[in-house]
Amino acid sequence: PSFLVTFRNSATVELLRYYDDVESNDPRPFLTRSGSVSVSANSLGYDSRGLGLDATSREACEAQCLAAATDTTSEAIADQSDCLDACKDDVPVDVYVANRTPASLLRGHTRDNGSELPQFFDSLVLSTGPSRVVSGEVLARCSPTQASDDPCRRREKRLFVICFDSRKLYVVEPKTGRVESVFLTGRGPHAFATDVSLSSAEQHAFGYLAHFTDSYIGVLDLDQGSPTYGTFLATVGSPTAPRASK
Repeated sequence: PSFLVTFRNSATVELLRYYDDVESNDPRPFLTRSGSVSVSANSLGYDSRGLGLDATSREACEAQCLAAATDTTSEAIADQSDCLDACKDDVPVDVYVANRTPASLLRGHTRDNGSELPQFFDSLVLSTGPSRVVSGEVLARCSPTQASDDPCRRREKRLFVICFDSRKLYVVEPKTGRVESVFLTGRGPHAFATDVSLSSAEQHAFGYLAHFTDSYIGVLDLDQGSPTYGTFLATVGSPTAPRASK
């Protein structure tokens, strides 16, 4: 396994690798620093916080390699291995970083030569205090011209960027970098996850936003065809102010 790491006091992203050391008589698992890359898409690039990855394109490529396997002969296994290697070399993983100097979202991807180190090519201006970026989904209309009461939906990828200090949640189209929506949150938005389903029995799209300051989870509507899109439908737990503020 490998991990990308960001820093508050260094304009770099580093790659760490884990080795299980199972072949040793006395295994001692360890981490090594395998490389680093400078954050140059911003004027300063210091104080990077959350980092998100989206391997959807590479996983689709690898799935095609596995589906194309016809037998277990050595030739078929070699062909499958070559196909998977080509996915690694030719299909990058998208990388996103929430950066605070200046407040922005960095867009990039792993390098085309198969390296797991990212390169950044774009910087989107955000409000104060970006802290986390999450790759998730929304339910979008099947057609921009469909009737308002038409239930047809499709799943689409989105980036959700949390700005802790300014209490905002940005929804970004990952391929174009367009800021699609900005939602005002409660105090101290901290963690976010999405739950999207197209099941005929229970079609839904929810986002769950954990608020650190007042200790509760807000349930957000992520169905873009719904009149309540972008509003909080419910809370899990009752918002409770910190003891020091009472």
